[in-house]
Amino acid sequence: MKLIPLGDLIAIAPSSPPPTTSAGIHYTPRENPVYGKGVVVGIGRGEVTTKGWVYPIEFKIGDCVLYDKRDGFSMISGNVMINAKHIVAIVDESAEIE
Repeated sequence: MKLIPLGDLIAIAPSSPPPTTSAGIHYTPRENPVYGKGVVVGIGRGEVTTKGWVYPIEFKIGDCVLYDKRDGFSMISGNVMINAKHIVAIVDESAEIE
């Protein structure tokens, strides 16, 4: 299913750490209650002001981002739909959230 967000919405595929390490050790990861991490899979065209200007979005499809889970978002087909202003940072995929 192809997801094309509208306005300043962003579609993010949430990432989860693997349940085992490379050495075969099983662990239960702790989930950060404030921030989530995922890969951008869809971007709207941007927020339109009352004067008709469109603010550009600073990231692209495929970027790994941190987003604020405390602000409103919805889940559609396993993807997080969130406003662009709730994206906190662009990070490396190997970065861990503590």
